[in-house]
Amino acid sequence: MFRLQESASRSEADCDSLLRAGSSSGAFSFSVKGANDPESRGLSVRLQRGTAPVVETTNGYVFHTFNSDYVYENLVVKGYEVDGNISGYIVGGANVDLTREQENLTILTTQGQEIRQRIDTAIAAMTTSLREAGVKPSMTEFKDVNFDSLLAMELPSEHDYDRRRDELQKLGTVDPSAFDTSTRALRLDVGFLEDARTLLSTVHTKSHFEKEFIEGISANLAFYSTGVELWTSNKERCPFCGTAPLGETALDLIKRYTEYLEDEESKVRSEARRLSGLCDAMLSTYRVWESAALRNSGELSKACGLMASLRERAVPRPPDSSRLESMIGSLKKVLKDKESDITASFEPRLTVDPIHDFLNEASKTSDDLGLLGADVSRALDNLDKQLREGRRELCKEALKKLRMECDSDLRERSGKLDECREAQRRLREKEATSRRERRPLVSDQMERLISLFFGDKYSFDRETFTLLLGKDAMPSTPNRVLSDGEKTVVAFCYYLASIPTVIESDGKWDDLFLVIDDPISSLDFNYVFMMAQCIRDLDGMLADQCGRIVRTRLLVLTHNVEFMNLLMRNRVGMKALTMADGTIVELKGDVLSPYDEHLRSIYLISIGREEPSYTTGNSIRHVVECAWRTHSPDVGKLEDFVKAQEEFNTAPFVYTLCQDLSHGAQRVYLPVQRDEYVRACKTVIDNVRALFPGQVKLLEKEMG
Repeated sequence: MFRLQESASRSEADCDSLLRAGSSSGAFSFSVKGANDPESRGLSVRLQRGTAPVVETTNGYVFHTFNSDYVYENLVVKGYEVDGNISGYIVGGANVDLTREQENLTILTTQGQEIRQRIDTAIAAMTTSLREAGVKPSMTEFKDVNFDSLLAMELPSEHDYDRRRDELQKLGTVDPSAFDTSTRALRLDVGFLEDARTLLSTVHTKSHFEKEFIEGISANLAFYSTGVELWTSNKERCPFCGTAPLGETALDLIKRYTEYLEDEESKVRSEARRLSGLCDAMLSTYRVWESAALRNSGELSKACGLMASLRERAVPRPPDSSRLESMIGSLKKVLKDKESDITASFEPRLTVDPIHDFLNEASKTSDDLGLLGADVSRALDNLDKQLREGRRELCKEALKKLRMECDSDLRERSGKLDECREAQRRLREKEATSRRERRPLVSDQMERLISLFFGDKYSFDRETFTLLLGKDAMPSTPNRVLSDGEKTVVAFCYYLASIPTVIESDGKWDDLFLVIDDPISSLDFNYVFMMAQCIRDLDGMLADQCGRIVRTRLLVLTHNVEFMNLLMRNRVGMKALTMADGTIVELKGDVLSPYDEHLRSIYLISIGREEPSYTTGNSIRHVVECAWRTHSPDVGKLEDFVKAQEEFNTAPFVYTLCQDLSHGAQRVYLPVQRDEYVRACKTVIDNVRALFPGQVKLLEKEMG
């Protein structure tokens, strides 16, 4: 959980691996409130299977965690070759006051964030408006309505968002099936007008018939014409009234009718009447078309009003039939005058030409209505395409509107950015006066720690960032040369040395929190002592790295009771805690004496499996003291206990070895010969076998 805080990227795999089987969620929290801390500080983690962990820190602890994940990521995958790719600086310094610059930068950053929030709010409102207008978020133009597009856009002079939105909403209400876009073409037979032109402009000669006869027959010319057509010369009955037989007078009259009807004057009069009748028929036909055209015009006008692509199109209306009626009336009057006086001549341009002009106008209107009807029909068929295009254009206009409305905020933000850059520049300049490069700090500590743990066996080349076997290059990769315990030591050394890589500025040293999880896995006992000593000396190591005394915050987790006891004896931690059954309990005093390890050491020396060392005297004293306190606590002095044991009678120097100062002051040379140490170890083992035989039997079984 602590390691998650250091991770640059967290994924759902982290949650899935940390949650126990059968659990879908979990949480972890860690907080510390000290006497000098006004508020608690700590870490919280929320886990939900299938999602990335949510990690939050309170008041800025900088956690640096050592565990199996750290070892794997930093050393195992690299074959235990130490990564020297360390860059950057720790900025700021104890002697440089950056408070004013940092406060100013914080204020500017906050102001910039507030401006950005206003812009983001405006963008969110606009995208909501677009969605309400039917624009789908998947549309490319919709996605372009964002902050980056706004920032890159030049300030437009105007926008048409509101009008286009209204048009789009209207277009969305259009039902193609509700409109009749069919149009009726104007079809008129106007050839008779040329006949009228000819008739009116021609001067005809009057016939030889008497005026009274002509006037009498003219009133009912059609009646007489029909009668003559029905009559033949061999019929004796009257074709008009059916009277029979006809007398000579009647026959003569019919003959005169026949002669007159075949005369030119009669034909002119008949033609004038025929043309007048055709004028009435044409007016009637036009009125029928006019009524249909007016309906078409209304439907097309309504459709165009709902579709922006046709809104500018003029919708033609048919010429008013009353105009044609007036023109035809004038023509009929002239025809009537011609009928009365066939010798008269009339100017056709005054009567016939206006009708031609009117009909040409009507014909053009008919054609225009047909073209517009076809366009409207196509537009209705392509309504979906129009909607898509309208939404795209609406998004573009939305961006223009946003750019105009957010112009003052954008200009203010630009100014704040310039101020921030200048403030950052001044801060960097001031920080640079005391910044320190990370890599040398890491290499210094790595060199010291490798020497501390391994002496001359291994060394660290600070230039190449590599482990050496003595002073020479390793014969193979470190992974094949180092033992498991040595690998753990190297990993721990790199962990401590790499602390500067998690520190950004000198002020952050005070927020450092080290979390160390069971660092003694696979370690020989001598390394365990060195590990404990190294942890104890962290204050000094951190002071070397940051150049001043800092408070060391440390949490050590271990399953090894003796290691825990060793840390507490050396006063590494303030508290010893144990967890069992979900409860954390503070432990008081020593947990367990390291008696087992000392006994094991002298036993191995006694059977020739281990060589004596400068700590052997301390091991002998420790075992003898434990035997004294356990078996004979009533004996007041260690010397008296030794004298009372039969096994020690043959080795009186055992007591002397207990006082060889190996448990206190540093020893460079062994105070006695090797054989004497071996003999003393055998004697102590004999004494333990006599007092506590089960302990030696357990060792014998363990050692085989």
